[in-house]
Amino acid sequence: MYTVSRIFSNKNHINDNKILWVNRAKGIGILFVVLGHVLRGLNNAGIFVGSIFNNIDYAIYTFHMPLFFFLSGIFFLKSLKKRRLKSFLKDKINILLYLYILWSIIQFVIQLGLNKYTNGSVSVEDFIKIFYHPIGQMWFLYVLLMIFIVNAFIFSLLSEKYNLLILISLCLLGVGLRIFSSESYHVINKFSSNFLFFQLGIFWSIFNLKYKFKSSYLGVILLFIIAVFYLTIKNNLDNNLLDYDHQIVPAIFGLTLSCLIAMVLKLNILNKLGELSLQIYLAHILFASGARIILHKFFDITDLGFHIILGVFFGVFGPLVLVKLNKRFTMFNFLFENRLNNVTS
Repeated sequence: MYTVSRIFSNKNHINDNKILWVNRAKGIGILFVVLGHVLRGLNNAGIFVGSIFNNIDYAIYTFHMPLFFFLSGIFFLKSLKKRRLKSFLKDKINILLYLYILWSIIQFVIQLGLNKYTNGSVSVEDFIKIFYHPIGQMWFLYVLLMIFIVNAFIFSLLSEKYNLLILISLCLLGVGLRIFSSESYHVINKFSSNFLFFQLGIFWSIFNLKYKFKSSYLGVILLFIIAVFYLTIKNNLDNNLLDYDHQIVPAIFGLTLSCLIAMVLKLNILNKLGELSLQIYLAHILFASGARIILHKFFDITDLGFHIILGVFFGVFGPLVLVKLNKRFTMFNFLFENRLNNVTS
C-alpha cells in the first residue's frame, strides 16, 4: 500500500530531534499556501483588491512553494540510496501520480458542479488537459514528480563520488532555468522555476548543515534576514518587478527565514500541520473556497477580516477532517492511500 505518510515521512531518514524543524517549516509553508489562496480567492471575488493585496500576494508567492521544493530535496539522496532507483521511482509514482489524478478529478467535478458560484469556470474539455496542464494547485504534485524522476536518474546513473560536481552543475542549471524559464508552457515554467530549490535542499543534506549558531546571535541573524527580505520585496514592488517565478534572492531569503523560524519556534501544532501538509495541500482549496462562497453568495458577507479568518480556518482544518475519516473508516482510505494495483507493477 502506498500512503502519503510512507512517502513523505522524515522519521526513516534522520533522528526526530534533529529534523522536527523540517515538519515545522512545512507547517509554516502550508499556512502561507492556504492564506495565499484565500486572499487570491477574495481578490477574484472583488472583496480584497488594491495595492495592499498586490504587495501581500507578491511577498507570499516569492517563497512559499520554493520552500516546499527545498524541504523535499533534503531527504532525496538518503531515500534514493536506501531504496535504489527502481523502488524509489515506484514509490513516488504510485503515490504522487495516484494523488494527482484522484484529486484533480475530485476538484474538477466539484468545480464543474459549482461553476455558477465559483470565481472561474471549467468545462468538460478541461478535464483532458490534466495530463499536460494541471488544475489549480495540483501542479505541485506534477512538477515534484518530474523533478524526483530527473534527479533520481541523474544521481543513480553517475558514480556517487561525483555527487558534489553533479549538484553544483544542477544548481547552476537551476539558476539559469529560474531566470530564463518560458511562460509559454505552464508545467515547464513551474519545473524550471522550482528546480533550483530542490537542488539546494540536496546541498543542505550533503553538507549536513545545522542550526549551530549561539542563541545570542539568533536575534541579529533573524533581523538581518528579515531586513534583506523586506528590502528586496520593497525594491521589486517599487520597480514593478513582480515576476516572482523568475526571482532568486527573495525566494532564498524567504525560505531561509521560514526555516530559521521553524528551528526556533518549537510549536507542536506546526509540527502536526507539517506532517499533514500534503493532505492539507490537496484539499484546502475545496474547503476555503466553499467557506468564501457560502459567506459571500448566500449570506452576502463581505467583511474582509471575517473572510480571511474563516477561509484559513476551514482551509487548514477542513482537510484534517478528511484525514480523520481516512484513518477511521475504510471507505475513505482511497483519499490519501493508493489501494489500487500498483501502477508500476
